Amino acid sequence: MRQGFPERPVTASDWVVASDGDGLRLDVVRRLVREHIDSDTLLVEANRKMGGLFLVSQALDFVASNVGRGRILMTDREFTGFVIIESNGVASGWAERTERPESA
Repeated sequence: MRQGFPERPVTASDWVVASDGDGLRLDVVRRLVREHIDSDTLLVEANRKMGGLFLVSQALDFVASNVGRGRILMTDREFTGFVIIESNGVASGWAERTERPESA
């Protein structure tokens, strides 16, 4: 997972508060996922030994139970859309879109 997950680019969306004293802000994370990851299934890693492939609703449950314990990484199987939630509760997302070459 970490080999395919790139560093957050400067062009990534701004950081938003995804978790606070009341826990995970599901609406915020759901919006980031919908905005940046075009898939019904997500690869999620809570740490090097915890993670898996989940449907989006299951992924959000998994994230909610692990938020605040470390960096959480979310992506699609093709590693084209990304959401990261840091241990302090802030999150960001981005997508790596491939441009089609212009026809000659």
